[in-house]
Amino acid sequence: MSEHITALNLALNEVQPKFSSLLRRVSKILKFINLFCQIRQASGKF
Repeated sequence: MSEHITALNLALNEVQPKFSSLLRRVSKILKFINLFCQIRQASGKF
């Protein structure tokens, strides 16, 4: 059982950096979309 947990930890250590960089990219895209929507709403008032 402990070998299984160690293997799982190793797999997580491999996946985590890629996953965190992906999350960072997604959050950047979301911020950009949010900013774009705010600009559109502001320009729509005029």
